[in-house]
Amino acid sequence: MGPIDYKLIGTICDDMSIHFTYDDELRQIYFNWNSDAGEDVNLEFSADDISSIEELSDLIKQEYDNYDVGYETLLWLDNFGHGKNGAPDYIGDIVADKEATKAKIKSLAEELESLVLTI
Repeated sequence: MGPIDYKLIGTICDDMSIHFTYDDELRQIYFNWNSDAGEDVNLEFSADDISSIEELSDLIKQEYDNYDVGYETLLWLDNFGHGKNGAPDYIGDIVADKEATKAKIKSLAEELESLVLTI
């Protein structure tokens, strides 16, 4: 398998409204987007640990598996169960936003995985 085509990954991310950056100097891969509620979502990986798009997809799948909607929701609630720090006031809206974030992480992994199948 040849080198990773970062330009192709960037095109896929553009289609998904995800900002993608590969920093050649730092050897870091960044994915960033804003959730519907405005949370800044970031995924960051060391390019030194990745030699193929399939490995990158696997790492993103791990992020999906480890993303705990309940925990992430609690981070944005005050002592009364309402949103804080700019989060929506209603807990249901926060949960929905976290579920959407988790779904987007999964979609990103699946898009990269489908790219592997076409290469």
